[in-house]
Amino acid sequence: MKKIIQNIGLSLIISLMTACSEEINLDIPQGIPRLVVDGKIELNVETNETVVNVKLSTTAAYFDGGEPPFLSEVSASIYDETGTIYPLTAQAPGIYGNRDLNGTIGAAYRLVITWNDERYEAETILLPVPMLQDIHQINQEATFFDDAGIKLAVDFQDPVQEKNYYHFEQYRNDSLLLTPTNGNQFQLIIKDEFFNGQMVESYIPGDEFSFLPGDLGRVKMRSLDKKAFNYYKLFYEKSVDEPSFIVGETPPVAIKGNIINQTTPDHYGLGYFLATQITTRSTNIE
Repeated sequence: MKKIIQNIGLSLIISLMTACSEEINLDIPQGIPRLVVDGKIELNVETNETVVNVKLSTTAAYFDGGEPPFLSEVSASIYDETGTIYPLTAQAPGIYGNRDLNGTIGAAYRLVITWNDERYEAETILLPVPMLQDIHQINQEATFFDDAGIKLAVDFQDPVQEKNYYHFEQYRNDSLLLTPTNGNQFQLIIKDEFFNGQMVESYIPGDEFSFLPGDLGRVKMRSLDKKAFNYYKLFYEKSVDEPSFIVGETPPVAIKGNIINQTTPDHYGLGYFLATQITTRSTNIE
């Protein structure tokens, strides 16, 4: 009798679950597409070469998926502080550059974009970066947070009596290694608050990644100003796809960079335009 009652109860639960299953279609507003900029002027401290790379796209609907729409009908140029204009031309879909611009330490640069009859501007100053003096591998043992494996570490001398901010990128066989984790805002971007003017040895810019013998490992380090540091820090914090257990946490909001709409200020752009000096070191993993 008890078994019969259990079977009847199970059947009722299944019936209720199937009866309550109904497909609901929601009409979610698309919103106005916004300009998205990922722009960099990078002066290489080792080779003194300058690379201009400006990626232009627009926002898309939340459930569209795939790559954001790249911009083709757009006018973009970079102005230096002398008034010289460097027109940006398409190098690939959505990627614009200029091979005539030679970066200068301490110089100011202004990005001007005209899109949809609106003018966007962003300003930045090219800051120096200390050279990476060494790169080497560390055989790290397993910890509570990270797996064991071969990690990349770098050495550099922080300038004395200056507030400096740095951003690191790590590559394995020329593939950028980046995952949205809580450690990104503490390892990929740092400030010299606790090591000002000191020699920094064996700094690991990303211990969540391991390398294998035969891999080519590379680390890129770039300078940031305080505003860019705060932008990247907030960007990495909001990119973490992990559940939050904080009651009353502030809901996600758009992360504003330095892209200003001069025509319609409320229709601001997203992203950041950065002029920076970079230093890179590579090593073959043994």
